[in-house]
Amino acid sequence: ESNMCRLYRRPKPQPNTRIIPEVIPLVRMNLRVEVIDVIQKVTIEQFYVNDDTDPIETYFEFPLSGQRNKISLFHFEAEVDGKLMVGEVKDKTEARDDYNDAVSQGDTALLVEQVDAAEKFKAQIGNLAPNSTCRIKVMYLSQLEIRRGKIIVNIPKEMFPAAAVFDRDDVPDSGLHVDVVLSMPSNINSIECPTHPIKMDLDGPNATVHLSANDTDLLKSEFRLLVCHRNLEEPRAWLEFENDTPSAAMICAFPKFETKRSSEIIFVVDRSGSMRRESRMVSAKKAMQLFLRGVPTGSYFNIVSFGTKHLKLWEFRSNDQTLLDTTHVQGRVRVYNYGVLEHV
Repeated sequence: ESNMCRLYRRPKPQPNTRIIPEVIPLVRMNLRVEVIDVIQKVTIEQFYVNDDTDPIETYFEFPLSGQRNKISLFHFEAEVDGKLMVGEVKDKTEARDDYNDAVSQGDTALLVEQVDAAEKFKAQIGNLAPNSTCRIKVMYLSQLEIRRGKIIVNIPKEMFPAAAVFDRDDVPDSGLHVDVVLSMPSNINSIECPTHPIKMDLDGPNATVHLSANDTDLLKSEFRLLVCHRNLEEPRAWLEFENDTPSAAMICAFPKFETKRSSEIIFVVDRSGSMRRESRMVSAKKAMQLFLRGVPTGSYFNIVSFGTKHLKLWEFRSNDQTLLDTTHVQGRVRVYNYGVLEHV
């Protein structure tokens, strides 16, 4: 609940009282995903209404943890009753001073900063007048994961606020609206959505996927598409043009490692107390996920960790059929009790 993409009302301090932030209900949400090959650009628009009789100070949180892949946040804006505020990079001290000056004068202001050791972005929206509307727009990029011959387009459930009111008559197009635009290098063979009911229009290498509903239950799970196209594993390059001149390039290559016979691979991981320093265990987990994706088909593997004692991830031999589960398990392993691994 504390790591969701949502707008909060800043509570007034109470002595000797644990303060619980109040969630402002979401009345409309637009989600647009533009996918080019293995890169997605996600645009999230959320609409809120201040039903209180007094002005309230609000803040918005955008999680970075919980993502299947790393993301790059490149745009943030807030619009309050027609006044548009777009994020601009400034020195932290200068930005805080400008924000405090605006709020003290009763103006609506915007302050965005990264908090909690890069686990989330927090935006101070400032004063929100009674019966006023607030629109939040967030845009980010991420690289998509490929698993078992399919590209996974994923929007984690943390992006969907738990508190939503989608049946308001005073809000045009109230509800959840999801649009996904796909551009692939070859004809798309199939598109599956195991999480939500969708409408789809497929045209060779291009496709559009649409979801529109007023059911708040749709916010309780991640949104996921599985896309398969004909030449998924072939090397390719994409060019971006500016004034008819190439300005950037993206190269996709999927190396294959063929072995004549199956092998057995043992990964050995240090989980001693020294791994607490300098985020060493975080780096080790990332490296392990990379190694696991490169295990040759048909090979057996296991993970052995050591410190004051040693531990096997499995007591039996595992092959590539358990690779999916292994990647998730490895992402949930943390250092515990001076380096002993615990599965959570």
